[in-house]
Amino acid sequence: MHSTPRLTPHARRRSLALGLASILLLAIAAPRLHAQGCVPIKEMGDTSSAIDGVSTTGGGTDKWDLGESYEHFRSYLDFVGSQNNTPSRNAAGNQVINVVDQFDTAISYSWDPRDTVSLDVPYFSATRSQLVKGLGRFRTQSHDLGDMRIGVSRWLLDPATNPRGNISIGVGLSVPTGKSNVKDYFHTTTGLVYKNVDQSIQPGLGGWGYIGEFNAYYKVLPSTTLYANGFYMVTPQDVNGTQLGASTTSETAYDSVYDQYELRAGVTQQLWRCSHGVLDGSFGGRWEGVPSDDLIGRSDGFRRPGYVLSIEPGIAFVMPHDSVSLSVPVAEYMNRTQSYPDTLTGGHGDAFFAKFLVLISYSHRW
Repeated sequence: MHSTPRLTPHARRRSLALGLASILLLAIAAPRLHAQGCVPIKEMGDTSSAIDGVSTTGGGTDKWDLGESYEHFRSYLDFVGSQNNTPSRNAAGNQVINVVDQFDTAISYSWDPRDTVSLDVPYFSATRSQLVKGLGRFRTQSHDLGDMRIGVSRWLLDPATNPRGNISIGVGLSVPTGKSNVKDYFHTTTGLVYKNVDQSIQPGLGGWGYIGEFNAYYKVLPSTTLYANGFYMVTPQDVNGTQLGASTTSETAYDSVYDQYELRAGVTQQLWRCSHGVLDGSFGGRWEGVPSDDLIGRSDGFRRPGYVLSIEPGIAFVMPHDSVSLSVPVAEYMNRTQSYPDTLTGGHGDAFFAKFLVLISYSHRW
């Protein structure tokens, strides 16, 4: 009979760090700048810190994490409330189509296994196609840096002595470095008009944001882990000064600075393990949105509030110092809720949503 080889302390620490990093990569390693069609949800959570915090668990030496992430979607599904108006829009040929590519560069530093500080720099590129009766379709576009984010997070339990489960909490600041007044030429029946592009393809929000987030996991079996994470961003500023039309006195004359939120939960399962790393799969649910009313301050101005409920399958390969992941959230329920100005007039605007997103991320730890 052959006995099972015993791992050295160094090998045990390496195995623990690799396993826990793989647990959290699929759970939280998503691009930080996220939108959902005309409802401009921007993911602000400090996702890299949790991965880096785990990678240093149990005596690991990695303190820095450099991450690159990419997101792509095409929004074309028109909703008023939860009613799908896409068939009638398609029949009329007047649907609005947003195509968005978003990139994010994030760097984080863990000065100990529990505490991490991070900086995220996003880049936003989008086109918006719409119809002018009698003139056909035309496009507007924007390409620029988005709003940078600075964050700190802390594991509530010592990762070295609590490898089975943990919770981290974090706070962050969204800095209005992205432009919220990008302009382009619009085709009209009287000629070209140079004005601000639609709010949904503006790179920046135009105001400061204050972020609270959490990340949690619990290992129910040696190769099966539950996860949950989320964030809420508070924006006390009312409007950002980006004017929609000629009027400056209407309730929707300027773009609103709006709160945002996201909540995700699911399970990760180890699929394959080799000497080079771990292959994991994940499946979960995702709830994200823009509220009609902000937690702090007024909710005037133009916004398209709403929320999306999605299923989120994913896959990741985690190596000792490198990780790559792919997830494809698929929307199952979409709702364009009434904005505050809508409630004053009795109206109910629409919004275009994407059916699915493609999210790819890579990180290197050292």
